[in-house]
Parts: sequence; structure tokens; C-alpha cells
Amino acid sequence: MATTKKKPGGPTACSGANCDWLVVHRGAFACIEGYGDCFQPRFLSAETTPFHDELLEDLSNKLNRILAQIPADTNGRKLSFCGTNMGIFLAWADHGALPTKGAKIVNSRSDEKTIRKALKLKAEPAKSSKKR
Repeated sequence: MATTKKKPGGPTACSGANCDWLVVHRGAFACIEGYGDCFQPRFLSAETTPFHDELLEDLSNKLNRILAQIPADTNGRKLSFCGTNMGIFLAWADHGALPTKGAKIVNSRSDEKTIRKALKLKAEPAKSSKKR
């Protein structure tokens, strides 16, 4: 990454509430200590409950099997779920990198238009006016 530098002793993978994603203006994608908006790409397994029924448990297990089939990145980046106010973004993140001083960054607290541009998100499909 031309616009980031490695943080000595930085996290080697997302670790819950202390990991945050950012995009540096030249397209570098990193995960640093932060607010918990970047996390491990896995779904938790739980006993069935009224809010986590058998359907959701089975789906969680299937999605974990799919994620487990993704080969490691040849550049050493970690597959990460990155939260935005629009949904979850799946990305290869360089963990432990820091932005170069003065670099323009975008993160989960940036405005929606800026996030959409930085992540190169596709336009959302038009909502159907049909009632179900």
C-alpha cells in the first residue's frame, strides 16, 4: 500500500470492538484500532430461540462453510466484514496498517455519498411499489 505504513505490533486479524476499516484516497483498504466496524467474516452459532430459529442457525452454518472455502489472500490481507449504515461490505483488509500523515481517509463515520464513492458501491436497485 503506497499510502499506508505498517503499525508495529498491530492486529493480525479483526478482534471485535477494537477494529475499524478505512479507505485511503488512493484505494488502499486497511483495518486499524477503532470503533468495531471491521470484524471477522464468520457467523456465530447458537441454540435456537425465538429470535434465532433453526432456519437462521442452518443459514449461519452454510455461510460459514462458504466463507471457509475462500483461499487466503496472496498479499497477506485478511477477509473482513466491514459495517456501514447501508449494510455489510466484504473486503480484503490490510490489518495493522496506518494511513500516511495527511492522507485523506474514508471510514464508517464518513457520509454515505463519500462511502459509496470510496467503496465503489453499485447503485441500489429501485424499490418496487408493489404491495405484498
